[in-house]
Amino acid sequence: MCVSRLHLILELGDDATAEVADLDGACHRVSFLAFEGPEPEPGDWIVVHAGYALEPADPVEADAAATEYRRAVEAARRRSSGHGTVAEATPGGDGPSGDDGGD
Repeated sequence: MCVSRLHLILELGDDATAEVADLDGACHRVSFLAFEGPEPEPGDWIVVHAGYALEPADPVEADAAATEYRRAVEAARRRSSGHGTVAEATPGGDGPSGDDGGD
């Protein structure tokens, strides 16, 4: 399965590369050889796939997606540690409707 992910540009390199951070905070160096769009700057969100920056991401949508991703990760951590509920990790916070987990 192929997955593209959002990354935040930390620093542009001199060789068509950039240092970026993914949504988990891990830093990577990516290539801009496949990039289509205006020249990015540090602080911009980009879409990265297999080490290649592909295109810029809308900053408002990227910020919203990053916030939701981090919220979901935190809810999953709370659930796995015995704290929190399924509803906390469900968009809208309602949890599964009418499903008590039984048959």
